[in-house]
Amino acid sequence: MSIRIMAKVWDVSKHSGTELLGMLAIANFANDDGCAFPSVAALAKKCRVQPRRMNYILTNLQRSGELQLKVGGGPRGTNNYTITLETQGLHSSAGVHPSAGLHPSAPPPCTGVREPLHWSAPKPSLTIIEPSFSNTRSLLPEISDELFADFQQVRKTKKAAITKTAVDGIRREAAKAGLTIEQVITVCCERGWASFKSEWLVDKPGNARNTPSRHTGFDEPNRYGVPDGKIPA
Repeated sequence: MSIRIMAKVWDVSKHSGTELLGMLAIANFANDDGCAFPSVAALAKKCRVQPRRMNYILTNLQRSGELQLKVGGGPRGTNNYTITLETQGLHSSAGVHPSAGLHPSAPPPCTGVREPLHWSAPKPSLTIIEPSFSNTRSLLPEISDELFADFQQVRKTKKAAITKTAVDGIRREAAKAGLTIEQVITVCCERGWASFKSEWLVDKPGNARNTPSRHTGFDEPNRYGVPDGKIPA
């Protein structure tokens, strides 16, 4: 084995993959003159390939000019392999690295290559699209813009949009309580209610107004103090 020849193969050979491995396998058997006499089977074993594949590799190496082969030219009829890197004008001289000048006119690296495509599906959006002020304002024409904005903020805090179904339900409960829609919306804004039930204002022992509501989270007495649940105008 010649360390000098193996180093030259690493530095100078233009091959890669199995061809480069084949060159290194031959260099492993070579003397300092680059001559080696291994069998095809021995080279195939080192390259981890079949002998038929090894013959194909040897043919490619000869065609490249980096290897000369004389069939039966070695001892006892073996093949004579000669690594001829120096005859290709690729050997190092005057301190220049062997690989220098291999591609004197090589183009600069490409800078316009696009990024690879990503085939993974995009993540679903978690953004909740809420009805705008202008789209829902017409649902409560009886109240002022300021009061409507306050109620919209309350609904947004509770993660509930102002919809026709929700407003119709509040109107029915307001009628049960004998209140105007403006009075009910005002109470909702004051107490942070996203909705309204007429029984929430009835002053009876054990009524829901005396316990924290699952709708509001508040625990406060009826500040209106009206026994029949009516809010004074």
